[in-house]
Amino acid sequence: MWWFRRNKTIGLALSSGGARGLAHLGVLKALREKDVQIRAIAGSSIGSLIGAYYCLKGEIDSLIRIAHETDWRRLLGLLDINPLTLSRGGLLEGKRIEQFLKELFADATFSDCGIPLVVVATDLRTGRAVEISEGPLWKAVRASIGIPGLLSPVEMGSYLLTDGGVASPIPVITLKKRGYRPIWAVNVLASTPRYPVSRQQLGVLEVLEQSLLLMENIVAKTQSQLADGCIEVDTSDVPFYDFTKAKDLIPRGETVAHRYL
Repeated sequence: MWWFRRNKTIGLALSSGGARGLAHLGVLKALREKDVQIRAIAGSSIGSLIGAYYCLKGEIDSLIRIAHETDWRRLLGLLDINPLTLSRGGLLEGKRIEQFLKELFADATFSDCGIPLVVVATDLRTGRAVEISEGPLWKAVRASIGIPGLLSPVEMGSYLLTDGGVASPIPVITLKKRGYRPIWAVNVLASTPRYPVSRQQLGVLEVLEQSLLLMENIVAKTQSQLADGCIEVDTSDVPFYDFTKAKDLIPRGETVAHRYL
C-alpha cells in the first residue's frame, strides 16, 4: 500500500447495513482526523446516504448530531405505515422518509458535490446494480435505501429501483471501473446477526433482517476482496432497524478505523 502511504488519497466504498451503517460516520471521522483525502465515494443503501452527505457538505459533524438526537420517538415518526401501499411493493408509504431526505439534501444534485459520488441501487426488473451519478441527491438515496418489502421501489427512467444492498452491498467495482485506486471498503456486514435459531424466539423483523443480512453478508465478502483495503466493523449485536444506537456505533467505527490506520 505504498501509494496510500505516499499521498493518503483513497476511493471509498461504503456498505449497506441499515442502522449498522451508522458506524460509517465513525470511520469517516477517523479518516478526517488522519488527513486521509477521499477522491470519490460509492455508497449502497445507508452507505449512499452517509456518502452523499459527506460528498456534498465535506463534513459529517452535523449528520453525527442528527444521529445522536435520533430516539425511538423520532424514528417512529418517520414510519408512515399504510397497508394500501402493499400493492406498490412496500409496507411504508415512504413520504415522511422522502421529506427527511429533502430536508437533508434540499435541492442539491450530484453536480453540487465537491467529491465525486456514485449511489448504487438495484433494478428489480433485471436484478442488476444501477449506478446513479446525476440528478437530485435525495431521490437517488431514496432509491438506494428502499429495504425490500418495507419501502416501495422507486421508478427512475426504465428502472424500478430498490435497496442497493441486494445487488451490490459494497460497491468496490463501481469505483474500480472509474479508475480510482487505492480503494478502501468499509464493511459493516462482516458478521451475521446474533439471533437465536428457535422459531418461537424470532419475530417478523428478525426473520426479515436475518434473511437480508445473510444474503448481503455473502456477497459483501466477495466484493470486499476486490478492494485494496477493508475496514470491517463488527455490528452483529445491532438490529438493522435500530437507529438509536449512534452513540455506540459511531465510536465503534472510529476505533476500528484508527486501529486500521
